[in-house]
Amino acid sequence: MPSAAEALAAFAVDLSYETLPPEVVHKAKQLLLDTLGCAFGGYLSEPSQMTRATVRNLGGVPEATIIGTGDRTSSANAALANCVMVRYLDFMDIYRSKDGCHPSENIPTALAVAERQKRNGRDLLVAIVLGFEVQQRFADAIPCHHLDWHHVTAAGYVTPVVAGKLMNLDREQIANAIGIGGCHNHALADLLGEWWAGTGQISMMKAIGYGFGSQSGITAAMLAEQGFTGPKTIIESFNRVVAQNQDLTPIIKGDDHFKILDTSLKSFPSEYLSQSPIEVLLALAKENDIDPAKVKSIHVRANTRASILVKDSSYYPQTRESADHSIPYCLAMALIDRELSPAQFIREQWNDPRVIELMRKVSFSVDPEFDRMFPKARPCVVTVTMQSGAVYERRIDHPRGSPGNPMTDAEIQNKFAKLSAPLMSNGQIERIVDTVNSLDRLDDVGELMALTVV
Repeated sequence: MPSAAEALAAFAVDLSYETLPPEVVHKAKQLLLDTLGCAFGGYLSEPSQMTRATVRNLGGVPEATIIGTGDRTSSANAALANCVMVRYLDFMDIYRSKDGCHPSENIPTALAVAERQKRNGRDLLVAIVLGFEVQQRFADAIPCHHLDWHHVTAAGYVTPVVAGKLMNLDREQIANAIGIGGCHNHALADLLGEWWAGTGQISMMKAIGYGFGSQSGITAAMLAEQGFTGPKTIIESFNRVVAQNQDLTPIIKGDDHFKILDTSLKSFPSEYLSQSPIEVLLALAKENDIDPAKVKSIHVRANTRASILVKDSSYYPQTRESADHSIPYCLAMALIDRELSPAQFIREQWNDPRVIELMRKVSFSVDPEFDRMFPKARPCVVTVTMQSGAVYERRIDHPRGSPGNPMTDAEIQNKFAKLSAPLMSNGQIERIVDTVNSLDRLDDVGELMALTVV
């Protein structure tokens, strides 16, 4: 019987543009545009600047483009730098099953290798769908966070498949690449620092975790191309030693549809379990013209998993990374500013006395009914009690951007435009949107990457 790596390699080799349904191609284009927008939004961040400076010092064959600067370096290093930009804002996609993950973190690998190999737009779309499929299969099978491992661990198994596909590796080579990449790149849940235990803050490592796996995964594919071998049973080994013998059928056989269709996009730059409460509170604020200074309490009722965002440390975030993983902070800022965008995180507003006071008024409880609905739905109820005694309450089951309440093309393009506008003209924004929308007619991915230079 073939190993899981061999099964994934066979799937990768057999996948072609012709096998992709129109709705899958459309979703891949939406997610590519969303991911590029997140990269532009994270371009000026400190972690992104530090990573670009490091990559510049490392040097490398000029074969792939770093988004924004236009610097050219090795595909492995370009994937690393671009992955940090994509991840920084926590504004990218999300998929939740046994584990959560951000499959769009595979797009920097696909872009870098596609440019290196001079692939066309259809090749890129296939690689994007493939990356989503493999990572989401892992999330269906292995509950990394429940085992105190971080989901970026999957990068070592997924990115070699994406890179190998674009490099035209055969089944044997891709299986070896998975074995090579899977031998390292494992990340403990404490990648998120003491925040994971509820006692500290999240560091910049959140932005770069998958990037290291991407850099290594491309190298693994290059080694396999040369005939370098790896343990093809590495997934089974990880399952036995770390994952406590989970059923690997979801990885080996997949589902009855392409998993990319199950991916959610985000309306707000924050952890995905905060999306429903933020959306509900903003609706209540708009409907009732709620004055933050006159609020007595804000109560959130949601699923057990969401409780990770209301730990003790969630009430005193001291880093951008901790703030976007705090329901109290996100709700306080959303109510005060009537929005939650990247602007609500750039001035260290967590030190504002008004924000601190409002955060203290946020409470949380678990609803067993919502646990039964999760993760297919992300229900929550937000109750705002005013000092006057007035009570406002609303429930939502599917936040905007989820498969049960999808964003329109116009909404995704508007999100992209808002994230990109500080860096480029409207004309450049339109050219990128048009290129992504017609990606299946693009002859060379390098043409798209040239448009990302600001």
